Amino acid sequence: MLPFYYILSKTMKKINFLTLIAVSILLVVSCKKEVDANNTTVTTPMIEGENGTDSDSVNSVQKLTITVEGIKNVQGKMNFALYNSASTFNNPDQAFREYFIDVTQKPKQTFVFDDIPPGTYALALFHDENSNYELDQNFIGIPQEGFAFSNNAFGSFGPPSYSDARFDFPEGNNVNMTLTLRFF
Repeated sequence: MLPFYYILSKTMKKINFLTLIAVSILLVVSCKKEVDANNTTVTTPMIEGENGTDSDSVNSVQKLTITVEGIKNVQGKMNFALYNSASTFNNPDQAFREYFIDVTQKPKQTFVFDDIPPGTYALALFHDENSNYELDQNFIGIPQEGFAFSNNAFGSFGPPSYSDARFDFPEGNNVNMTLTLRFF
């Protein structure tokens, strides 16, 4: 007979996996793709607010545009995690918003988000080449997939601080940034 905690552990892993699949399907279904005048794919996540409409952007047409450079291949997805505080920064479970969007171009691709309310944020992203929804690392914790942070911030022994990566997203203004993937 198997111990109760072993059975519970296996059950929780199945539930977490099924939840991850459901969220992934919702994200894929809720994105629309366009091609702009420069023939660059623009992906706009369409995430509704709690009351059925995106209440944060109804009164605003501002956009956060991120161009990611250094993309080595078109496999997998680009993971964007947006944080709105130093206490939650770089903790994927506490991201303000998180997106997994198909990578369709190399060496760069532009992503446009129009559902971000004004505020101060920090962005962490990685190219999830194998679509396993996590940043693959070697046995000592060094990332094996390309990653970047807003302001192209880079930490000495680990991720940069929130203060190094933070940026303002003021009301009524669009924000454009170009981030370069880093590899070890």
